Amino acid sequence: MKNDNSRIWDHRKELWRLTRPAKLPGIRIFLFHMIGVYLAMANTAITGAQEYWVFLASEPKLWLTFLSVVLVSATSMVINDYYDAKLGRDALKLKEHNQRKALVEGDVSLPMTKRLLTYLYAISLMVMSFLPGVATRLTVNSGLIMTYLYTVHLKPVPLLKNVACAALIAMAPLTSGFATISILGKGNVWLVRQLWSLFGAMFWGVLGREIMMDCKDMVIDRAAGVKTIPVLWGQAKAASVALLTTVILSALTCLPLGKECWNVVQSGNIRTNSAFRRFSFAILGSGMMLRRSWQVYKSEGKATGVLERAINESSLTVALLLASFI
Repeated sequence: MKNDNSRIWDHRKELWRLTRPAKLPGIRIFLFHMIGVYLAMANTAITGAQEYWVFLASEPKLWLTFLSVVLVSATSMVINDYYDAKLGRDALKLKEHNQRKALVEGDVSLPMTKRLLTYLYAISLMVMSFLPGVATRLTVNSGLIMTYLYTVHLKPVPLLKNVACAALIAMAPLTSGFATISILGKGNVWLVRQLWSLFGAMFWGVLGREIMMDCKDMVIDRAAGVKTIPVLWGQAKAASVALLTTVILSALTCLPLGKECWNVVQSGNIRTNSAFRRFSFAILGSGMMLRRSWQVYKSEGKATGVLERAINESSLTVALLLASFI
């Protein structure tokens, strides 16, 4: 055991790269955490800025919840790379796009990566036992199970693997919101409409982005035997599905806010209401996504430059859509 721990420590930098640190404990995951807490507190009628920041910074169980979300994200990254390396997909990606991966380069071995996964799952389960509320623990546990099912069973199944990935990401703010309600002891965690609306918007947005990424990687996936939607149905049909998910996302975010703005106009209480500001963010974010999705659709999902612009711009559009919930 000592030798194993020593070897893992000796390769800590390479193993850290497997967790893709630029994608996980960075700003996006913390933003998801912050907005989940905010929406849950607003549901309990605690809307003061000071109360929010004090609660966010000083509540230990919230930090444990954030750590759990980060661990689930890290585990999903590592197990995805482990599976891709076994399949040979990463070697093809290295050749096609010059993307460097520690497993492909031989910096770390598959057995060592498997051992790291064992530690990550064990730590995640230990932290989960201290989380507040049954609903919070259920979402974290579901996320951990999903990372395994995605790799072993769901990834070879067309569309289902995209659905699992989208659900995993969309559950991040949901988990933080559930934890907040459980800590405050106010309200029913399953009946917070704003949290579920955010979950739905993130789910459909991420689903469309994942399908576009599959269009971009179609040649690699076909060579590796991965049955994605573009591989089975063609890039044109995959682009149509991606456009449909963006339309659903836009409807989920814009229509309720549009109705709220209309009610505000009817009541005459325009100056003191935030509905118009949130509606503006929703229109801007969904409009940008619709524009890029339409370009992908018109190119039949075959223009690499168009796909890359749509994928890269998604970070900005997600930020705008998150702002529409605040």
